[in-house]
Amino acid sequence: MTPAVPSSTYLVTVTNDIGCTAVPSLTINVNPKPIVSVTGPSTICVGSTTTLSPTTGGTWTSSNPSVASVTNAGVVTGISQELHLLYLPIQ
Repeated sequence: MTPAVPSSTYLVTVTNDIGCTAVPSLTINVNPKPIVSVTGPSTICVGSTTTLSPTTGGTWTSSNPSVASVTNAGVVTGISQELHLLYLPIQ
């Protein structure tokens, strides 16, 4: 099942081992996917920074904190010299 933006209501039939059933409904609220971009340089040096957007409303994490750190405000700081590709999975 794939809920749709902004919400979907589902009915689920539940049956226990002695045959009793219930049909509860469940509304799932789905937020739209964020639009993500680099608003500064896409290449940075050790000690330099760039910014990811959006800068609020979520949490940024670095997939390799030994190469670059990132704050919740989206500020990325180069820590060590290494080729590193940033992947932003959109589901």
